Amino acid sequence: MNIMYLSLYGVAAVVLVVVFIRTCLERDKMTRIVCLTEMLALICVVTYSVNFITDNYMAMSVATSIMMAAQDFALVALLTYTGIFTRLANRITRTAVVLCIFAAMVDSVVFIINIFNETALKYSLNKCGGVYVLGYEGELWFGIHAIMNMVIVAFIIALLIIKCIRIPSAYWGRYIFTAAGLIVIIAFKYIFIMKAVDLRFDISIFLYALMGTMVYWNTFWYSKKNMLTVTHEMIIEHMQIPVVLFDYEGILADFNSSMKDVAGNLEYDNREQNIEWFVRENDLPVKPGEDTFEWKHNDRIYDCRIERLSDEKNRLLGTIIVMQDVSELKKAYAELENMVIYDQLTGVYSMYSFMEHCKQYDEYNGSVAVVVCDINHLSDINIQYGQKAGNQALINVAGVLKKILMDRAYIARINEGNFVAVMKNVTDAEAGKTFEQWPEMVENIIPYIGGEEEKSEKEPLRLWGKIEDGKIVPASDPVITCQCIRVPVLDGHTAAVFVNFEKKPTKEQIIEKWRSFKGVPQELNLPSAPKQFIQYLEEDDRPQVKLDVNYENGMGVSLGRLREDSVFDYKFVGLSHNTLRGAAGGAVLIAELLKAQGYITPKDAE
Repeated sequence: MNIMYLSLYGVAAVVLVVVFIRTCLERDKMTRIVCLTEMLALICVVTYSVNFITDNYMAMSVATSIMMAAQDFALVALLTYTGIFTRLANRITRTAVVLCIFAAMVDSVVFIINIFNETALKYSLNKCGGVYVLGYEGELWFGIHAIMNMVIVAFIIALLIIKCIRIPSAYWGRYIFTAAGLIVIIAFKYIFIMKAVDLRFDISIFLYALMGTMVYWNTFWYSKKNMLTVTHEMIIEHMQIPVVLFDYEGILADFNSSMKDVAGNLEYDNREQNIEWFVRENDLPVKPGEDTFEWKHNDRIYDCRIERLSDEKNRLLGTIIVMQDVSELKKAYAELENMVIYDQLTGVYSMYSFMEHCKQYDEYNGSVAVVVCDINHLSDINIQYGQKAGNQALINVAGVLKKILMDRAYIARINEGNFVAVMKNVTDAEAGKTFEQWPEMVENIIPYIGGEEEKSEKEPLRLWGKIEDGKIVPASDPVITCQCIRVPVLDGHTAAVFVNFEKKPTKEQIIEKWRSFKGVPQELNLPSAPKQFIQYLEEDDRPQVKLDVNYENGMGVSLGRLREDSVFDYKFVGLSHNTLRGAAGGAVLIAELLKAQGYITPKDAE
């Protein structure tokens, strides 16, 4: 037994075993073919090592025949691997693999027969370090075996060369090294067989460990341990914006932690994760032919750019996608745009917007109606009643214009007290008719508001109702009837209420209940909740819209004129702010209540 040579090939075997185990742990579609290639290389190393364990001629002959057969199938596995690895697998390569498998099976039968009848390979005992090892003397069948191996090797090298021709030189490395390693192994094999140099044992078998390691490295470690690692550490990871890089084949090559936080399930060396998968998985709004897009994700807005990297011959090196979180920028821009486009006091368009809007009419051939509305003596109002009163007058006029014209006109404030309304595709008669239909502007009232009476009669019963099976069941009592009238008031709903009780209380009891009432918003001291929800006014001419509509910042209710009635038990007048208490402010207060009761929580707390 030659301990030195046995140890040398033992190291090669251990290397292949370690690489084989590491390969089995990889989750990739190429894991099986790589494992098969490494296992066959391991069989070649182990069977050849028999030469250094025993001097038995038959044992060495059997081991060598097994090695030759394993070598054939190792090359077939390597050919299959190369087709997949280079992405050049097609009908020709698949046909070649099938033919090679058939030839390897025939060759294996020949070498099994060779154990008993040396028709393919004759052996000679060569003394190596005091131990005899088998030397080879090839016959006809061995020549066929050698030609088959050379053809397979030539096919593999041809695939690698074709791949290099098709890709930029920056990516040649792993293909060139694979071809070079294969050539070195075959060269040593046939130098040994042809006895061109006095070699006492087959060094090429030892180099199978190198080939197995190279196959593993090319397949699974390339993106982790090559030059991309330096690029990742020095550049990509230090970028404070999400970045992802795909190689020339569109396979995910690198990404930084910022991209991992945004895009989630990204893995190195997962060949299933290509650029198409990335776009589809993250639902990116990429349009064909465009290299920029805006992506809204998790309440954030990202300005994204796709850069295709090419060499001097315009061959694709890779693709990089860079994302910039522009959420705050968009918000700031929207706020700035709002300040420029809209008049901050009244909410209608500004003078600047109006001038820009007028540019579209330079070549406009349709009819345009322009109505100018001004507030008389605005300066007098400001002097006599203060700036606040003047501002309120401007807000009231703008509100009337928006309420009546709605989306039929472009409304702008063009200077201190002047407003302009622009309507397209209307005649002079139609424009005049529009203003004639504004009864609020000519001291009129309308005894009808569409849908308001039905809502006023039914909605309170829903509030007094109950929830059954996830649905609101309205209460049946009290019975409510009402009539709604539109009056020329911008803000405030006034109700004249007549009420009957099952057990009639005193006037003092009713007022005391109103003034002492505190609901859940008051108990929780919510930011928008009025401190005193209901106020009762003793004056005969109260509540009034001008005086009382903004009670408790518009979130309170004003009541007055409670007295007995000749038909009902009592009658009184109520006033509330229809937009602050009834709409916008009410919605905010509901949101505050939901948060206080734990129904709405910050995302970080989920």
